[in-house]
Amino acid sequence: MRARLLFGSGCIEGARVLAGFRERLRGLLGTGADAGAVVIERCGAIHTHGMRYAIDVAFLDAGGRVLASVRGLPPGGSARSPGAVRVVERPASALPWPEVGQVVETREDP
Repeated sequence: MRARLLFGSGCIEGARVLAGFRERLRGLLGTGADAGAVVIERCGAIHTHGMRYAIDVAFLDAGGRVLASVRGLPPGGSARSPGAVRVVERPASALPWPEVGQVVETREDP
């Protein structure tokens, strides 16, 4: 499934929602710095071992509220947030990104 993520005055189009075990485990691994954003369901911790580029990460609670936001997490790093049930990732970018306390609304793309 593809989704549009709305937060504050920002929007991320065409994010892939990863719900299956294998696709959640892989995340952005094996993609390039031009990859689109992903939403990883049932996830509260991530790592960038094996990645070739830095990523932006936002940890969301069940209501979509951002619990933690990390910009430019380098390869070989890790991050987690207690209480998070969903993670949004994308290659590091200067474009708008969800901040702690904002609510990320997920809308399915047609």
